Amino acid sequence: MNILWIYNLPLIPEAGGTERITSLVSRRLTLHGHQCLGILVFNERTGSITYESEFITDLYSFLCKHQVDIVINQIAYDKWLLDVFLKKGGEQWYREKGQIISCLHFSYKMSE
Repeated sequence: MNILWIYNLPLIPEAGGTERITSLVSRRLTLHGHQCLGILVFNERTGSITYESEFITDLYSFLCKHQVDIVINQIAYDKWLLDVFLKKGGEQWYREKGQIISCLHFSYKMSE
């Protein structure tokens, strides 16, 4: 199974909790035989999408070329990332065969 992560920052495990858990889960999924393709970075301000520092202009073709089965959305607390992903080509991929998992990351102290 080919898994791709989407987020608004590059994957630097030392940068924060979401980045750290993304790295840890990705490594564990790889140990279980899944292909983790890394992270697709969405810039909310510019609207650009990058993968390994290369700009992605045709998201649907990118997803098909890499035979992505599952996209893991690391920003479920706000709908902007999923909206942009779907609008820029993810919706067609999703309708045809894709699966999307959205993860909610937060500090338990936020509820105090």
